[in-house]
Parts: sequence; C-alpha cells; structure tokens
Amino acid sequence: MKCPVCSEDLAAALVEMNMFIHPICLDARSRELEERNEELKRQLLEIIYWADRNSERSRQLAIGPSEIGLDCDQRVARIIAGMPQINDRFDPWAGIVGTSIHSWLRMAVDNYLAEHIVPIGDVNGPTWITEAKVHADEFISGSSDLYTGDVVDYKSAASDKIKAMRTKGREAIPAQYLVQGHIYGLGNKRAGRTVRDIVLVFVPRNGLIKDMYLYREPYSENIAFAAIDRIYRLVDDLNAADLPDSEDWGNISRNPSGDCWYCPFYVERPAEMGPDAIGCPGNSKSLEERTVKSIEKFTEGLV
Repeated sequence: MKCPVCSEDLAAALVEMNMFIHPICLDARSRELEERNEELKRQLLEIIYWADRNSERSRQLAIGPSEIGLDCDQRVARIIAGMPQINDRFDPWAGIVGTSIHSWLRMAVDNYLAEHIVPIGDVNGPTWITEAKVHADEFISGSSDLYTGDVVDYKSAASDKIKAMRTKGREAIPAQYLVQGHIYGLGNKRAGRTVRDIVLVFVPRNGLIKDMYLYREPYSENIAFAAIDRIYRLVDDLNAADLPDSEDWGNISRNPSGDCWYCPFYVERPAEMGPDAIGCPGNSKSLEERTVKSIEKFTEGLV
C-alpha cells in the first residue's frame, strides 16, 4: 500500500495500526487541506458579500416601508437624500437569512394555493395575495408579504427574542416593524382591499418552526399617516439645510440609543465630532461595547 501524499510504500506496521499515511506526510497534508479550506472560505465570503451589496434590497435608493419607522432621524434623512452607504463593518448574514425566509414562504404559499381550489379558511373570505406591490403614498411603495384580509408581514428572529415577545407582547416589538405593517395596511387599502388587522409573523432563525409567534393589532391609518408625515417633515428639514449639497448634517437629530453599529451611514470617529457629508459617528459608546452589542443583536436579537 502506498502513501496518498508521497506515493511511497507504507510500512507494514503502519498498515497494521490502520495508519494509511506517513506521519510526516500527515502534517503536510493537514496544512495543505487547511490552506485549501481557507482559500475556499475567502472565495465564498467574497461571493456572499458581493451578492449582498448587489442585491435589490441593498441597491434600493428610495425609502421603503421597512425604513420609515426607524427611530433615528439622521439615518432616515440620509436615506431620503440618497447618501452613499459607507458602513461595511457588520455581518450581512442575518439580512440574507431573512430575505431567504421571505422568498421560501412566498413560494410555499403560492404553490399551496395553486394546488388547492378552495381558498384557505372561509370560502367566502378574501383571496390570499403574496408579494403585492402597494403604494402607501405617491413616493412610498413596497411589497406586502401576504394579504389575507389581514396584512401579514414576515420577520425572522432568534428563539430567545420570540420568547420575550410572547411574554411581553407589543412592548418587546421594535416600533419600526409595527410602523411597517401599518404602512403596508395603508397601501393595501389604497389598492381597494379591506384591511382588518396587521399581523407580524415572527419565525425562528434557530429552533423549531412550531415556535413561531404572531402579533396582531387592528390596522390604524393614524399610525401610517403619522409615519408618512414624519418623512415629509424630514424632507423639509433637508431642504432648509440645503442638504445634501451642504455639509450641515448637524441640524438633523440623532438617536443616541439607536443601533448605530448597523447603520449604513455609520463612520468610526468620536461622537462629539458630529455627522457630516461622509457619515455619522452615532453614539459615544466604545468600539468594544459596540462589538459586543453587534454580536448580541445577531445571536439573540432581531435583524
């Protein structure tokens, strides 16, 4: 029997001990495999980051329903102004997983409906519609995940966060998600559909699908209109400060409790320097604190 690395004969004693490679060749082989793995990992990461940067979600220029409810005026204003995204420090995987879940659920519902002549639930109820393009406003549009008479929006979350939401209800749900649901509700209503409730469906990124959590509340035009009014107020603020042509971004308020590490406009510098045409330093937490928070948000929180 020959060694698969050096092609020399193996000693009978090695074969008897079930060693089918020379010990010295084993070390070289291990190093070779590790190097090949590292190279493949580098190539796959390059592909994943490239695909994420060039995805429809990442290249979206106009503000969408998922961003209207963000709690930081500075971030929302920069989206409205079309400022370039400069923060490439955070891992995109949670967003990629969330997008994949949305695509799979749409396929699952569409395929099920195609195979079942009788609608799900009440035969006299509304037809289910997936990924309906809706317009909440002349300048605000998006794709509503699912319409069933209710407006259903899918979210992925860690099991611990789902458990907290099941216990605490609305107070544990990011306001951004609630606003998004009501914006979709307004868009569906303007499309001529009756809207009963807003339903956020949280599916686990880990754990079992039976542990999904549904939060439901009555559709409210007031919530949707208030969110849209805020957008127009920020447009007025941008015009008043001659932004983005000027660099007077300090007049747009920041939310120091926001998740700055995940903001596409975050720039690493002391918070007291303030925002400018390049980016915004966000809050004043240390780099170490922000790193810890970013890990916690991915492993335990909502992205």
